[in-house]
Parts: sequence; C-alpha cells; structure tokens
Amino acid sequence: MNLKQAQYLEAVCRTGSVTKAAAELYVSRTVISHSLRELEDEFSTVLFKRTRMGMELTEAGELLWEHCRQMRLADSAIRDRINALSFPDSQPQVKLAFTITAGVRLFPDFFTQMQKRCPNVAYTAEEMSAFDTIDAVCEGRVDFAITPVGLGDPQYQNIGRHFLHKLETVICVSKDHPLSREKYLTQELIGETPFVTPPYKNPLHFPINITMRINQIDLIHKIVASGIAATVINRDYVWNWDDVVTLPMKEPIISNVNLIWDKTVPHSNVFNQVLNFVRTYDISKLEDY
Repeated sequence: MNLKQAQYLEAVCRTGSVTKAAAELYVSRTVISHSLRELEDEFSTVLFKRTRMGMELTEAGELLWEHCRQMRLADSAIRDRINALSFPDSQPQVKLAFTITAGVRLFPDFFTQMQKRCPNVAYTAEEMSAFDTIDAVCEGRVDFAITPVGLGDPQYQNIGRHFLHKLETVICVSKDHPLSREKYLTQELIGETPFVTPPYKNPLHFPINITMRINQIDLIHKIVASGIAATVINRDYVWNWDDVVTLPMKEPIISNVNLIWDKTVPHSNVFNQVLNFVRTYDISKLEDY
C-alpha cells in the first residue's frame, strides 16, 4: 500500500463516491477504481459494500481507512521535520482553517494578538466551508479549525475543542416585506416565502421555499434588499446590512463556534503554544459583536 492509494481510498471514503473522488483529485474514475481493486487484492478483502445509498465501508474497509489517515499524518509530520532540518532558520508553522463567519470576528484582533503572543510562529490561514474544516482537521491538512459544526456525533470523539462564541441563525427580509413588521418568525409565518441561500444545508428545522442558491454573500444581500427573496443566514454575515430587517426565530437557532484539533496525533511545542494562546484569549472580544 502506498500514499497515492491511501489518498484515493481516503477521498472515496470522504465523498462516498468514486466519481466525486475522481473529480476532486482530477483523475479518471478508472484510476481510482483500479487502485481500490489493488488494495482489495493486496489485503484479500472487500473494502466497500455497494448500497442504494452509495458506497459503504466494510469493517475491514474502516480499519484500512484509519490506517490511511495515520499514514498521511505521518507523512506530513516527517516532511515538516525534514523541512525544519533543511531550513533551520525558518519559523515553525501552524496551519489554521476557518469559516467565513468565523473570519468576521477573528480579524483583526484575534490574529493581531496571536502574533504578539506567539511571535516565533508563522501561520497560514485558509477560509473554507464549515464541514470542510472538520475534514481538514481529521485528514491532518490543518492543525486547527474554527467552525460552528456540531460535534456530538461519536465519529468526532477524537476531536478536541475549545469554545469561542455563540452564533445565531436569523432571517433577513427587505424593509417593505410583510414579515418585516414581525418581532420574530415561525414556520407558519414564513409559509411559502421565497428564499435565497448559500449552497449549504438548510439550518432551519423545517423545509422552506428555496428558489435560489448563491455563493456570493454580497449578491444575496442585494437580492434581499430588493425584495426578491428572503434569506436564512448566520447573523455574523449581516452585521452591516443596514438596508434590510434582521429577524430571529421564535425558538432561536444557536450554534457554538469552537476551535478544534485532532487529539490522537502528537503535537509540537509550537502547536501547544498556539493552543495556550487561544485558551487564554479574552473571548469577550469575540462575543461582544
């Protein structure tokens, strides 16, 4: 088993599909299918069961997937150590992922203070979707992530977490929209109101009439302000939307934003230095928003 096979297997496990894995890795389906057959031949076992819901790992497949993850983590760690030997004067690096909403609160104070408290650390930060941040931590692509994704599922038992702040989901409508006069909203009041949303899972606990899905938050803002549609969105996105009305749900939808990391892998002194900074950071600066 080699690292390329581990990469292919991990991508299929994560996406649930050879087709999706191939598209993500920019290779053909045949290449990935051939790699999976080689692994099954090498270990004399079946890795997947094909079901109507897609590809489901067998028990042996689960074991091999975990082995693949550890292989890739070990490869990343040894590359970092060799790089440190090759470039002894370079700063140790920490990789961080965060969501768009987390970024609104993190800049500038959080990163400014981190630079002051950890001046010997060079960090890279990448913005990504909430669920991608979880994958990035689990796959060892980043050291930390800041994400609002709930971590109650047993599959996240190896994920460490530190609470940062709470995040509320709200409804935004134009100022002349009939709902703009309400103090809060319910499923009955929303009814068949058309919605424009980011291309993420509907955060409400009931279906809504989504007529448009758009990545660009600025464009969603313009659509809402013009009265074409309402939107359901995290409050942090709309802190400066003065030309729309922001309404809470009668039963508020609140999620916790956490700093997360993988507890199962060994961590460097630099990692622990950054973690200690976050644990002692004045989170009121993030909550008072």
